[in-house]
Amino acid sequence: PPPDPERSFYFPLHLELDLERGPWDDEDFDVDEVEEGPVFALCMAGAG
Repeated sequence: PPPDPERSFYFPLHLELDLERGPWDDEDFDVDEVEEGPVFALCMAGAG
C-alpha cells in the first residue's frame, strides 16, 4: 500500500524532536542538515 500521508508528516516531526533533545543542541547547522535529509527523502517518496 502507498505510505500514509499523515505518517510522512508525523515521522519527521518526531525525528526533529529527538534531534532537538540530543547533545548537539548548540550545533544548529548540523541539526538542520540531518533534518533536511530524511524529510526531503520522505517527501520525494510520498510524491513518487
